[in-house]
Amino acid sequence: YTLHTLFPYTTLFRSIQHATSVTMDEADAEILILWILTGLAVAMMLLRLGLKQYRSQSFSLGDYITIAAIVSILLRGAVIHVALVWGTNSITAAVRKTMAFTPEVIYRREIGSQLTIVNRVFYTV
Repeated sequence: YTLHTLFPYTTLFRSIQHATSVTMDEADAEILILWILTGLAVAMMLLRLGLKQYRSQSFSLGDYITIAAIVSILLRGAVIHVALVWGTNSITAAVRKTMAFTPEVIYRREIGSQLTIVNRVFYTV
C-alpha cells in the first residue's frame, strides 16, 4: 500500500480539481476528511494554548501566531468546503458535454473557482 491508496483524499488541491467528476459519496468523504484533519490540527493548537494557560504562563509571540493559525486554518476549511460542495470551472470535456449549465450552476462554479484561488492564499500563509 502507498499513502495515496490509503488516504486518497488528503491532497486537497487534487480534490478540488476533480470535485466535479466524483460521485456525491466521494465528495462527502473528502469533506469529512477535511474537517477531521482540520479539527485535529485545531485541537493540537488549542491543547498547546490551554496547557500554557494551565501552567499560568503568559502568552508569547508564538502563542499569538498560533491563534492566528487557528483562525487561518478554520477560514481555509470553510473556503475549501464551499469549493468542494459547489464545484469549480475545472471539469473534463466529457462532463462538460453532459452537464446542464443553468445560471445557478454557472454562478456556483464561478464562486467555487474564485474560492480555490483564495484557498491558495490561505495555504501559503
